[in-house]
Amino acid sequence: MKQSEIDALNESIEALDRSKVKFKGLTYGESGVGKTILNLDLAQRITPPDKRILYVDTGEGWVSALNHPQLKKRVQRMVYKGMKQFSVLVQAIQEDVPGFDDYGSIIFDEFSTSAKKFLHVVLDANQVDRMKEAPEFKHWGIMSRNIESTVWDLLKLKETHHLFFIAHERVRENKRTKIEITRPAFMDSIEGTVKNDMHVVARMTASVSNATGAPQYVRDLQCHPTKMVIAKSRIGGLDIKVSPSKFTQRIVEWMDSGELVDEQEVVELAEEQTVTGDFSDQSDFTGFESED
Repeated sequence: MKQSEIDALNESIEALDRSKVKFKGLTYGESGVGKTILNLDLAQRITPPDKRILYVDTGEGWVSALNHPQLKKRVQRMVYKGMKQFSVLVQAIQEDVPGFDDYGSIIFDEFSTSAKKFLHVVLDANQVDRMKEAPEFKHWGIMSRNIESTVWDLLKLKETHHLFFIAHERVRENKRTKIEITRPAFMDSIEGTVKNDMHVVARMTASVSNATGAPQYVRDLQCHPTKMVIAKSRIGGLDIKVSPSKFTQRIVEWMDSGELVDEQEVVELAEEQTVTGDFSDQSDFTGFESED
């Protein structure tokens, strides 16, 4: 056996009590509910003080931070140019290219939008008139393979960097039960690649309340699955629904101490009780599902 191979093995082994967790999470929801601000806030809290935060922007999401100057500190914005950009970024980070060697966290806002844009690249390359023709199976196949490859490239950083994924949401009907389930707006051909590597998959919502007089937004994050909402948590101490402040506080605490896996069975919320149907085969979050 070559010494270089032995050295590579030794570099991949460390005592478990010395291992430091790197956060990996997916937040999804409708536009304007506060996903970008939540992730910027959490990144500021858990990124080491000597590291910068890279914000990969696919759709001008950064303007949300203009009202929060404290969240812009040490954040570098990278304008999304194409799917291949992610693979080049990973290579630059792994090779310690100057300017890319001091990031501690990376926020992808919104990864579902980048997937949607890549579909248009595929259609244009195949000379498909998007106004007259629908994508064919081969186009979805090309898109799926490239996105899956990109995800695997990004996850090469999961042991060294905090990774934040942001996505839109989509309501998808269960083909057998005909029940509509809210899930991340991605493509379902990757079969759990993302879900299996995330500590949290949370759906963020915002409702309007007049409880204190003037109307104001009340934001929640659903961190565990229910009948009609896809979610997941491996972080102990998170209730089914939590406020953004409790969400970030709990993750900060968990990063410091760590707890047992806290994945819960699918339950039923009060607002879901009026919906009848067989939920026994509700699929878990299985990967990406492209916005048409």
